[in-house]
Amino acid sequence: MLTRRHASASNIQHMPNPHSNAISSTAPIQKQNNLNKGKALQKKGENCNRQHLIAELKPGKNLVTSLCTAAYELAKQIIPLILTSHMETFSTEERNAVDNKGVSVDKMYQVFNKKLDGSKGKQKKFTINFYHTSSQLLINGAHIDIFVKEIYSQLCNEIKQKHHDLNIINNNILETLENLELKQKTSLNLHTLDHNETLEN
Repeated sequence: MLTRRHASASNIQHMPNPHSNAISSTAPIQKQNNLNKGKALQKKGENCNRQHLIAELKPGKNLVTSLCTAAYELAKQIIPLILTSHMETFSTEERNAVDNKGVSVDKMYQVFNKKLDGSKGKQKKFTINFYHTSSQLLINGAHIDIFVKEIYSQLCNEIKQKHHDLNIINNNILETLENLELKQKTSLNLHTLDHNETLEN
């Protein structure tokens, strides 16, 4: 379990992906709803105050990992890189879930064995589900032990190394969201004032 610490440091360095085509993509899943952007931003703000990483193994081989907002964004960068580093043994498929307006709400990586000829095998090792609004990962499947050994441990190390930067990014996100909320309230108050003046005239 990792906790937040106060510090001052530079922003997280974005890691380049040298194997951008190593993970194959499938058609997005269409969800019959629209993302509530206001609630989604509010949730992101709340998650900034969450511990960097909390993992819980639930019944049925379900590993639920909750992250703070900044650590979740880091996980979205790091995990595909780790998966591509194992492309000689794993075959990975990526699929996005979008709402009615085409906004990405979830992402899923399905990890299969790889045959000797390099093609995808039929044995699914595990699935990694990214839930963008809640900043959570759900990992399930027959071999989540492989995920823990090969991916989770590296993710934890990255978060430990960057915990100072993550604190700063979380604080910056909170400040940005607070300023946005203030602007929206000011705009609403001005609109109400103009409306009332129009009625009086």
